[in-house]
Amino acid sequence: MEEYLTIDEAARVSRMSRSSFYDHVRRSIPIVVVGRRRLVRRRDLERWLEEHIVIGGVQGAAANR
Repeated sequence: MEEYLTIDEAARVSRMSRSSFYDHVRRSIPIVVVGRRRLVRRRDLERWLEEHIVIGGVQGAAANR
């Protein structure tokens, strides 16, 4: 079963404020609306973080090589 995070949980995982997270990610990661809740699939968030992490001036998957 897929694991979903609320926007607040996803923001905490990515170490961003809620509003910064929503602004940066809402166009990049599908957000599931269930009633009044907005949820992000954990694997989508992890993929987004891997693609946007910067290590030593190198961004994305290239930083992990």
